[in-house]
Amino acid sequence: FGDYFDHLLSWYEHRDDANVLFVTYEQLKKDVRAWVLKIADFIGEEYGQKLRDDSGRLENVLTNISIKSMRECVNESMQTSIDVLQTAFGGKVPKWVELLKVAVGAEACEKPMSGDFVRKGVVGDWRNHFSEDQVKRLQKRIEEKTRGSNVMDLWKDVDIPH
Repeated sequence: FGDYFDHLLSWYEHRDDANVLFVTYEQLKKDVRAWVLKIADFIGEEYGQKLRDDSGRLENVLTNISIKSMRECVNESMQTSIDVLQTAFGGKVPKWVELLKVAVGAEACEKPMSGDFVRKGVVGDWRNHFSEDQVKRLQKRIEEKTRGSNVMDLWKDVDIPH
């Protein structure tokens, strides 16, 4: 849990390394099937081949990674996840939960979720959530953090504030 752009830039310089698969959400959404196969091939060519040889298996993967499926699996469990973790760890929580509480504020983790963790799954839905002032501040932040890098070219064909 830290600055998004610091994280992005630290990996962007490794995007062409053989042991790194670099993909954006927008790329995934544009062609889910092709990216599932690329991811499977990246893990091991035999996995990609198994999906190519068995269309039912590929369809099963695609069904289970759909927004609908993720909503069904994730949203309900996220409502009580902190409580479940505390119970499972005898009243204590893993280090990452403590870091999350520090990053977003403990009160944010203690109150029940009022919305869905998995929302629409639509590229560009940010427009429905950001005010004009927030977009301007975000554009300024993006410019500051990515100056001297071509990382924003990842989204050159996508309507995002940069």
